[in-house]
Amino acid sequence: MNQQRPPTPYSATDAIAMLLADHQKVRQLFREFDQIRTQRDEADLKAELVEQLCGQITVHSKLEEEIFYPAVRAAIDDDELMDEAEAAHAGVSDLIRQIETLEPDDEQIDATVSVLREQIEQHISDEENNLFPKARQAGLDLDTLRGEMDELRQELEGEGGSQPAPRAAPGEQGGSEKPSGS
Repeated sequence: MNQQRPPTPYSATDAIAMLLADHQKVRQLFREFDQIRTQRDEADLKAELVEQLCGQITVHSKLEEEIFYPAVRAAIDDDELMDEAEAAHAGVSDLIRQIETLEPDDEQIDATVSVLREQIEQHISDEENNLFPKARQAGLDLDTLRGEMDELRQELEGEGGSQPAPRAAPGEQGGSEKPSGS
């Protein structure tokens, strides 16, 4: 019996497109954080954004570590590239653990989120310019990988509760809309 998957919030057609959409979502959360980081009266919004950011990165990392990276490692002959990607994830995980111990009004939170952003931007660049093209060229079944990643995402988000809907940046309307392609 062939069951249809419930629709997902992704318009992506394959695993790489899904991961690219996640990258865009993380970049947007960093931009929103930058807009409010110096506003003392926005501590609650800052805490919510930091929680969303850390949650988004954590889920994305698990998708890559448990499904995408093993498939790519098996398909390409570049252990160094894969080892670097995994090491980048370890560094990001350490920073997220540090951030999660800080209070929203802690003076270190802005600096630690900035370091996280730098590491994430470098990692995204490495993936988008090196890893993803090699994965596409390897002939992987990226549609099947996306399905597996979708299932794991639903499981992970179910464990931690669903992530709150993104809020509008100061001065913007709405905020409860679903991000397109993320």
